[in-house]
Amino acid sequence: MITRPTIKNVSLLQGLLIYVFISNLFCTSNEIICCKEDTQFREYQNSQKHLIVNDSISNVQYLADAFKETGMYFNTGFHFYKRGQANYFGYLNASKDSLVFINLLLNETKKISTAHFIDKNQKYTLRIINDTLHLVNTKTYTYSQVLIDSDFTLRSIKTLDLKFAFNSKKYFVNTNVAIDKKLIYEHPYLFLTYGNFKTKNNADSKAIMKINLETKTSKKILNYPAKYQTCDMFHFYSAIENISDSTFVLVFQKMDFLALVNKRSNNYDKVVDSFFNSQFMCYNSSKEENLAYTSKFFDNDESNDNLIYSNNNLYLIKQLRKAKRTDPPKVAILIFDNLLAFKSTIFADRLLARLSFPYNKGVAILNDSLNKVHYYDLSK
Repeated sequence: MITRPTIKNVSLLQGLLIYVFISNLFCTSNEIICCKEDTQFREYQNSQKHLIVNDSISNVQYLADAFKETGMYFNTGFHFYKRGQANYFGYLNASKDSLVFINLLLNETKKISTAHFIDKNQKYTLRIINDTLHLVNTKTYTYSQVLIDSDFTLRSIKTLDLKFAFNSKKYFVNTNVAIDKKLIYEHPYLFLTYGNFKTKNNADSKAIMKINLETKTSKKILNYPAKYQTCDMFHFYSAIENISDSTFVLVFQKMDFLALVNKRSNNYDKVVDSFFNSQFMCYNSSKEENLAYTSKFFDNDESNDNLIYSNNNLYLIKQLRKAKRTDPPKVAILIFDNLLAFKSTIFADRLLARLSFPYNKGVAILNDSLNKVHYYDLSK
């Protein structure tokens, strides 16, 4: 049975990421660069060229430092935050009791003490929605709403014990590991991705816990894919992205499947599953001590690593397999409208899909050397 990533798993993947990072240290300039569609991947359907332009993000080194400081993939979430005309990239560094905001256009960072709200010895899932930080302590099941005031101070506005929804001996709340977007709030409902310690791949029969914060009741909704019960998965997580007051989108990390979910009825308003042909692999957990096997697995596996809704478009960011071990990492950006109508796909290399975020009229993604941001203007 696959459990949540252990220190052994984390160290292994971090080691592979460090290997990629060190092998590309010859790239030293901090800049935004233009990107071209990767013609080697035209066997994938519906590839279409887009206008890709330079932009003025000047704080690339701050972003790189943020990813390295929090362990890159193994963190408690990266968030895009807009305050007036300023665009910020925010992340929680719980080990240092700080919530950090990086201004993407200016050499400015703001570090806010979280000592009164965060226990640095605990793990959290969190999300910034408008001017409010929503976070769940994944050990104590405490849910908090913390207001981010105009001067970037924090003020607690709500705390609630969620033990009524979770049996701590059986269920767990997913942290922001491997893929973000684990939490949606739409008063009075809180939607959380969760898992079951006692099932294969830790996948319960349902994928989402829907909690009514007023009545203190909960309901498990939306089935996991059947293959999650037959195939061992490494990073099986699901992600949810808010679309409107009435809908959100659900994606599974190891399946070509997107669903538009009605928040009230808990039903799918629309499902699409024929937009791509990913090379998702089963994971042989009996070989996880075999470095040759795990290295080959990570080179050949693919995953949905981010889900972004911005400017009435939904972007599914995939990390693609490598044809050869020496190949640079490649990504696919799949573009849908707000009703999940497929529009187009962009392919690019030397990028890390997990390190992507909405920016301006499209998507920005850090490269594998953490010294350049590739900005895709997807408004054309």
